[in-house]
Amino acid sequence: MFFDFFLEVLFQLVEEEDLGQEGRTDLLALSLSGTDLIGHAYGPYSHESADALRMLDEDLGRFLDFLEARVGREHMLVVLTSDHGVLALPEWLEANSPPCPIPSGRLSPKRLGRGLADHLNERFGMGSSPRFLRNHMGFFFLPEAGKPQTHERIRAAADWLGAQPGVARVISRDEIESGSSRVPLVNLHAQSLAPGLGPDLFVETEYGCLFSDYPTGTSHGSSHDYDRRVPLVFFGGGIEPGETWMAAKTVDIAPTLAWELGLPTPGDLDGEILPLAE
Repeated sequence: MFFDFFLEVLFQLVEEEDLGQEGRTDLLALSLSGTDLIGHAYGPYSHESADALRMLDEDLGRFLDFLEARVGREHMLVVLTSDHGVLALPEWLEANSPPCPIPSGRLSPKRLGRGLADHLNERFGMGSSPRFLRNHMGFFFLPEAGKPQTHERIRAAADWLGAQPGVARVISRDEIESGSSRVPLVNLHAQSLAPGLGPDLFVETEYGCLFSDYPTGTSHGSSHDYDRRVPLVFFGGGIEPGETWMAAKTVDIAPTLAWELGLPTPGDLDGEILPLAE
């Protein structure tokens, strides 16, 4: 089985630590990350991803059966989710439903960086080159050795980047911090900033375009739905089987668990309590 070794360790951990026993509440957090590597390499619609998910389903079911037999379903509260989604392989999209205006489907941040450096050097005579925090995220820093950053230079960089094929929009840190941006989902970028720190520019790709300098595989990191939507499942005592289309976020997990356990939560905690029972 796919996660056999890892689950055998979990079986022993639960037994040796007497988890779920002695009338106390225990928290067990698992990260089953093999699907992440397979998804990056082969894409979400591949046979490899389907096979990995099938084996994960079997192994996880075996572990949940073990827990239920040991402590009883009425004493369990299980949450299943994912840390992110993923874009389909650009090659698959190109063959099936090409949404990206770039033929390859891949937008090279290194190529954008070199082009932007040339543009800024030509206009302002600067010698330093833009750099990025993480390629697939589209975060651009505009270092200017020994000189303060200028709004004119940031605006010029944003205008040049926004005119490139595959770029949907460019948002500056100044726009986010001042609250002047009206870009949809700008709050997602705001959560990546600390006051006065962070990228100078956030570059968003067109729908279906991938920020990547790699010739194969796929990734995530945009604000598009395929990167942000994840499953969220609660299972256990007092939870009736069902499905809801109400809005829910991963940050809702912590306050929901706290509510179910009778624990107080800070008033400024992100997330809301999800109703798990009628």
